Amino acid sequence: MNYSGNEELRQDIACLNNAAEALYKQCLALEKKYRWNSDDLLKALAGQLLRQATSQCHEIHRQIWEMDLIFSD
Repeated sequence: MNYSGNEELRQDIACLNNAAEALYKQCLALEKKYRWNSDDLLKALAGQLLRQATSQCHEIHRQIWEMDLIFSD
């Protein structure tokens, strides 16, 4: 255990990691539902935005996950 004295920080990072993962999974699901190459213009625009958002969420989740690894037992 390498977080002695930082238990609250460890818990906060773990919760943040879970939330970031959930957001990333939700973005993935919506990106599959609303494709960027849809024939419907509004769905195509939403899909394009979701594709970018998913990529950004993935990067954020990766960074938080790496921080979470610092506290691994």
